[in-house]
Amino acid sequence: MSFLNNKERNTYLNILRPEIGYSVEYILGTTFSLDLDTLLMASLSLCLNQGDEISLDQADPIALLEGCRKLSEKSIILYEPGQIHRPKIYNQLYYFIEQSLYSVKASKGGVFHPKIWLVKYKNEDFDYKYRFICLSRNMTFDSSWDFSLQLNGAEEKVQSEEGKELSRFFSEIKPNNLNVVHQSIYDEAIENIKKVHFEIPNKLELSFYPLGLRKSEQPFYPNDFDRQCIVSPFLRKNFKKEHLALKNILVSCPFEIHKLDEKSKKEFEEILVINDTLFDFKSQELDGNIDYENVGSDLHAKMYFLEKGKKTELYLGSANATDAAFYQNIEFLVCLKGKTEDLGIDQFLNSEDEFSFRKILKTYEERSLTKEELKNVELEEQAFKIKKALFNSELRYEYSMSENEYEIQLLFSPCEDWHKLKESLQFSIKLSLLTRHNEKIELQEISKFSKLTLSELTSLFNFSIEFKIQGHRSFDFVQKVNGLEFPKIRSDLVIQKSIDTMDKFLRFLYLILNDQELSLSKINELRSENENKGNKGNFLPIPLFEEILKSLSRSKEKLNYIDKVIEGLSNSNSKIIPDEFLKLWKNVKIAKERLNG
Repeated sequence: MSFLNNKERNTYLNILRPEIGYSVEYILGTTFSLDLDTLLMASLSLCLNQGDEISLDQADPIALLEGCRKLSEKSIILYEPGQIHRPKIYNQLYYFIEQSLYSVKASKGGVFHPKIWLVKYKNEDFDYKYRFICLSRNMTFDSSWDFSLQLNGAEEKVQSEEGKELSRFFSEIKPNNLNVVHQSIYDEAIENIKKVHFEIPNKLELSFYPLGLRKSEQPFYPNDFDRQCIVSPFLRKNFKKEHLALKNILVSCPFEIHKLDEKSKKEFEEILVINDTLFDFKSQELDGNIDYENVGSDLHAKMYFLEKGKKTELYLGSANATDAAFYQNIEFLVCLKGKTEDLGIDQFLNSEDEFSFRKILKTYEERSLTKEELKNVELEEQAFKIKKALFNSELRYEYSMSENEYEIQLLFSPCEDWHKLKESLQFSIKLSLLTRHNEKIELQEISKFSKLTLSELTSLFNFSIEFKIQGHRSFDFVQKVNGLEFPKIRSDLVIQKSIDTMDKFLRFLYLILNDQELSLSKINELRSENENKGNKGNFLPIPLFEEILKSLSRSKEKLNYIDKVIEGLSNSNSKIIPDEFLKLWKNVKIAKERLNG
């Protein structure tokens, strides 16, 4: 287990990245909220496995293109409806990303809140490896204190208890609108995982506890233990006897502790918060019924240390110390059991050998909430109810084409709760396409967007809840809406716009053809070699020529994909591919046809 702090921005790229010689076969991911740019960064794990330290600004656009294309085919990302963060600027690669996104509703009235990932890798010899990742961090560029637990595993002949529990979890949350490719991946994954056995560190005992399913048992009962340490950014308003051990320590956020009743505060020997004089960052999270969008939170980890004599149980995952988390939300907790001397509270807070969490903590100081803070909480509660009613209603889109222009219609059938909220609250909802975010219209039962170009077609809609009060505070969020699939030329257009120079075309060829996973440094080396020889327009490096010949016998799928891209670039009247290469490619196709008989 490792802690993630405010300096670690490439979390998902690093934890999903395969070992040298392996590539990603598929990814199943769950998150409460997500940032589209975080997904862009994570997509690089599908085509890069070297130790590059990169940012989104530095990432090679061709690597991003290929990563996003693979992400759309190999990844299934499940999230809470309405919890996609609105980006500042639209990136055309979002079109690939949106193909992987599926929202999931919690059946018990709470929210979809787990943060676990299952990744399958393979090498050239068809050896398979698995990685299970449990985090407290959402799929965002959040910079709070979080944790990450990674377990590697492999398939064996007999089923494992952990594998069966993971399979049950993914089976119950399976979306009913998966496309054909994702349906096949999902079904394969829930069968594969049953026989996966994970490597458990330091002779610990491992067990999984999904919450919010049809049959979910309570993972632990604190009053059975001698000592408890709760680490949670969000709290229930009062702690009863069943929530407490004989002795208790609380690590949380000041805003949440302010709301605790006095009796509950006295139940804790220590109440600790992050020392905010050491850091400057915020978190965004929602639990149960409040969207704390503007509430500063420098702690985001969820951990429960439970000691009984020489033995300790550590529960970590997505569940906050709230009633909503344990009784309404869909959550996931991992339990590690071991010796108190290795896994206990003192080892966590006061360890001298490794990282001591107490070094970044301070004792909580009492204060009262301001009127402005209380008003914000009230508005956030109302916004949460509106979101719930919106996504409990029927939402879908349709599109049509006329004279090279497109029209998208969003069809909205309000539920009963929506009508009640419209009567009791003063609000409106503005709507826009993410590809045309400046054109906002009022949400109606039929909302139309006309005179769209092919590149503006998207299933991602931006919603803005606007309250008609002083200050006109609004809540913006993005949602993928179900509807008809757009024509294939929509994704072809993204590829054509991304490969707009000869230099990018060469890097694209190298990335597709090279058998080894390609690092950014190698891409840049190829680019420099090309420029140094003064052959920007018609130079084909020998390594690329060799890879094309190799692919004739062993990678026909790669050649077919390249052929489609070349055809699209040629049809777009692009002049980036020199005639010399097109003649070469014509001969490659003839040779391929002869080999195919």
